[in-house]
Amino acid sequence: MLARRCGSELVELPLPLGIRATDEWLDSLERLAGRKGGDSSSYRDRHLGRLARRMEWLVPFVFQHLDAGFIGDPVVFAGIKELLEFVGARIRFAVITNRKEHAKDLENLDGCPPILVWPTQLEIHRFLEGLLLAEEAEPMPGLLVTNNYGMSIAYPGMAAFEFGFPSVFRHCLYPRPFLGYQGALALLDGFANAVRAEEVNRLRYKALLEL
Repeated sequence: MLARRCGSELVELPLPLGIRATDEWLDSLERLAGRKGGDSSSYRDRHLGRLARRMEWLVPFVFQHLDAGFIGDPVVFAGIKELLEFVGARIRFAVITNRKEHAKDLENLDGCPPILVWPTQLEIHRFLEGLLLAEEAEPMPGLLVTNNYGMSIAYPGMAAFEFGFPSVFRHCLYPRPFLGYQGALALLDGFANAVRAEEVNRLRYKALLEL
């Protein structure tokens, strides 16, 4: 409606969630604006350089070879998957809490994990039990990125980071982006802190048992 009133061209682009998606978003805007190189490249280099410096120690000691899971909206799944893979982690499973028509394109993603779409809470538990508790299952994922539907799912050693709609257990009392390069840094910061907090909880529980 706004584009029609202004007589402007309407441009629809995917969410710039994750590094690659933000790169593509900037490239698309630059192309549509008729610019060739320069502005977006310097902006990208500046932000990626800052991100690389801040992630230097977290990547090898927190994220590399970390297994993760996802429960939430299909519109953010691809970005979360790409962001975790960018720092050396891997998504082992995804539960989509929207209707099937909203998730129809997800299985076309490269390296798409097993996906459960529009389940009940009981179906989520059965799906995860089959994947994570089977005799031949790989070690438990260390991180679950989830909306509030997954916050009640408790597996030993799996940290939970609440993200997406609905979100009722996590508060943001100051501007905390999740889109663009700054958003990628904020999300990775949250993921890393969740994983470390779970490690502390395990150590405290172990110490309690040894009393």
